[in-house]
Amino acid sequence: MIVLKEKFKKLKFDLKIWNKDVFGFIKTRKQQIIRKIEDLDKLDDLSNIDKALRIERMKLLSGLNVVS
Repeated sequence: MIVLKEKFKKLKFDLKIWNKDVFGFIKTRKQQIIRKIEDLDKLDDLSNIDKALRIERMKLLSGLNVVS
């Protein structure tokens, strides 16, 4: 039983590390994505942005839906 208990402790620790690596700080990541989208919107208001920046903006928007 002691061995099993220690394995569960290690699993719990590993899951916490995995969770932090995979999901990280979602609120911070969401704020960064929103900031980038706002920057691209401001750039688009000043002048027409090229196709590559429009694609980047669409990717950021889809990433925002995943993070939310």
